Amino acid sequence: MVLGAAQTVSEMSKTMTPTHSQLVELGVRWAKKHGFAVAHGELSTSATGEIPDVVAFNSHCTIVIECKTSRSDYLIDKKKPWRQPGKGIGHYRFYLAPEGLITVSELPSQPRWGLIEVGARNKLITSAAPRGGISNLWPNNPMDPSQKKFFEDDVGEDSWAAYWHPSDLKIERGLLYSIARRKQPKI
Repeated sequence: MVLGAAQTVSEMSKTMTPTHSQLVELGVRWAKKHGFAVAHGELSTSATGEIPDVVAFNSHCTIVIECKTSRSDYLIDKKKPWRQPGKGIGHYRFYLAPEGLITVSELPSQPRWGLIEVGARNKLITSAAPRGGISNLWPNNPMDPSQKKFFEDDVGEDSWAAYWHPSDLKIERGLLYSIARRKQPKI
């Protein structure tokens, strides 16, 4: 991802509000740190009208991170059709915003969305996530009966099941193909 004339994340001061591009860069880094080796920012494809700020894949599930720099952007985003339950991509979904811009209590709750906040010196604070969700173990579908033995005690609003979203696998496959195609050497 190219930031152009904007400062990179490493050049941001501790008091400067991050730009959207800087939040995307932080989101890609967060995804890779948490077990999603294939992560891409601001990927558009003809497969969908949805352009996730960050989409990331591991071997069995996906996350989407939407980066917000203002309250108005966040409030508009919540109304998009692919933000409604059962729509869109990403088995696990997060907002990433400057600290205090979004509160945990106003996040979508059916299913739940996570929240990653940018604090002083660009420190990322995971304010809402599934219990254990900041490790590198992310289940494909904690509600699948074949997975029950792993999630018997996983109940409540911070459970894996509470955060798991059904995702459009056809669109995700198209996004993954688009990432792979862009990474191919030009012949």
